[in-house]
Amino acid sequence: MLVNKENQSRVKTAELLTTQLFAAGIEVKTLLLSFDEYSERIRSGNYDAYLGGVRLQNLYDFEFLLSQSGDMNNYGYNGEYMELALSAICSASGEDALSDAVFNFEEVFLREQPLCGIAFRTET
Repeated sequence: MLVNKENQSRVKTAELLTTQLFAAGIEVKTLLLSFDEYSERIRSGNYDAYLGGVRLQNLYDFEFLLSQSGDMNNYGYNGEYMELALSAICSASGEDALSDAVFNFEEVFLREQPLCGIAFRTET
């Protein structure tokens, strides 16, 4: 798992994840890299997993992570129903339509369990 060594909160999170995964029988090797090397390895696809962060533009906009054409769909996840659910969120007009679209997205997400990064929300 690649980790930016300059981000101490991510280093500590990686250590915790590694410990918990090892306890579950999964051995993970963590590579602490400079930000430049970390970024280059992700850009080139030279990794098995990485711990990173993104800034969400919109609370319900996950196309960049889960759409086949998403900029940060680095794991190659692809799902027809997910594409439809993501599209419905983006095109929803009005609170009721958005609520229905988000509910549908949640159902698809739980059913398909797509491979994507783990997300944590940071209050600022």
